[in-house]
Amino acid sequence: MKKGVKRERPVDSSEIVEQDYKEMNEKLKLNNIKVSQKPKLIISKWCHNHIRNLHIYSPDKEWLALCRVEPMGDWVFMLTDMIHPEQKVSASGCEATDKWMDWAVDYLMERELPLWQWNCILHSHHHMSCFWSGTDDNARLGYNDWRTLCWAVVTAYKWEEINYKGCLNFYKPYPIEIDCDIEYYTEDLYWQRE
Repeated sequence: MKKGVKRERPVDSSEIVEQDYKEMNEKLKLNNIKVSQKPKLIISKWCHNHIRNLHIYSPDKEWLALCRVEPMGDWVFMLTDMIHPEQKVSASGCEATDKWMDWAVDYLMERELPLWQWNCILHSHHHMSCFWSGTDDNARLGYNDWRTLCWAVVTAYKWEEINYKGCLNFYKPYPIEIDCDIEYYTEDLYWQRE
């Protein structure tokens, strides 16, 4: 080693504080990148019909869910389950309460479910189109805490049609966002039940 050259030591993750994440988010923003093959997220039949029912029975209020995403193959994933933590809901938005993450982690651990698969936040828009609002953008930036990655999905319901928009955010070694293709099963369990 040359004399006078200081050798940097690796960063210990315990030394990184919340302010470091916030500064990184402000500098890099959402950093959406284009890839040759987008990841595909398939919404399971049960989840799609559950989302449809929520849109029908609560047409004027937004809601959010913590969802389970399981790998199915090369760049193919499936959203297979969802839970709804406590949240503050209004006509113009929804926000999880301070204690929702504690509840969600306790709930999943009691059932011995793999926490790493519950890495998707699904958020509804009611009569609006399916897009990333400024609130959604800020929420995705805010997921850069202890996670390596997080899926984000927004859904909208209009004239009995459900639309989805989604992306995959990686937070380490630095934040990048990749848009994903979303597919869902169209069998309508709601109308069969009626």
